Amino acid sequence: MLDQPILHNEPHMLYSLGIASAPSQNRIRRIYGYLIPKSRSSTMVTVHESTKAATIDPGTSGGAESEVMEYTSEDATVVGIEGEEIITGICYHTAAVSCAVFSPDGKYVASASHDGTLQVWESTTGVLRYPPLRCGHEVALIAVQFSPSGNRIVSGHSDGHVRVWSSYTGEPIRSPLEGHDGSVLSVTFSPNGKQLASADWIVRLWDAQTGEAIGSPLKGHDGRVTSVTFSPDGKQLASGSEDQTVRLWDAQTSKAIGSPLTGDTGWVMSVAFSLDGNGKQLASGTTNKAICLWDAQTGERIGAPLKGHDG
Repeated sequence: MLDQPILHNEPHMLYSLGIASAPSQNRIRRIYGYLIPKSRSSTMVTVHESTKAATIDPGTSGGAESEVMEYTSEDATVVGIEGEEIITGICYHTAAVSCAVFSPDGKYVASASHDGTLQVWESTTGVLRYPPLRCGHEVALIAVQFSPSGNRIVSGHSDGHVRVWSSYTGEPIRSPLEGHDGSVLSVTFSPNGKQLASADWIVRLWDAQTGEAIGSPLKGHDGRVTSVTFSPDGKQLASGSEDQTVRLWDAQTSKAIGSPLTGDTGWVMSVAFSLDGNGKQLASGTTNKAICLWDAQTGERIGAPLKGHDG
């Protein structure tokens, strides 16, 4: 392991914000604080030289002994952390790991890599659930997400394809979903698992059961869309882009809601709704080392950008 803080990074590599890294004195804690174990200390854990993403096990109870976080890095490893102790260091990938996510029950982790494989493994032991899933020669995996029920996995690829897999067997459920011209940088399921959203320069919606496109593509960003997420009630989508804006969309009509949200310079690399019912607030993270909070109903920014990251 290289002697670098886990949250240190190059500005352009700020892919995904772990809520646990938010400044403790700011509003981000009050909105998303229930996701952070109460006994978590502020000590930084030294793991990777270049960290791309962090996620918190959704199945944890909140105690330090049950906390597990996964980090992905350019040294092709995924690491499990319990409290301040590294409990697993997985190195099945042969190239940079772009994304790692927990299953809803916290028992499994799916990781996507530029080596062209999707890998699913037990979160506590690091044992692969089945052999790595390969998606073609020289096709990098960039994004991955479990369905809310945990029975499916969706992945986004550098060839513009979106693929859906059985999380139980690793078998593809259908042919790749086609419609993107660029690398698919973000994928997500709707809260009820019936829809998929994927993004390159545009956002597309899909029927998760049939694979059919839903409505027209969501167009409006002037840069690549790096992050897309549904509101907790599934009625809205939020997208963040390299054009330095956040946009809100009606998930049923595919129409833009209001004007683009602009609050801080830098590419928007991550967006997340608060989980209070219909998602009353929205957080966005940028390469300018800032987190912005928004009223998801009015589009108004809440307070000044939250700054405290070093990269």
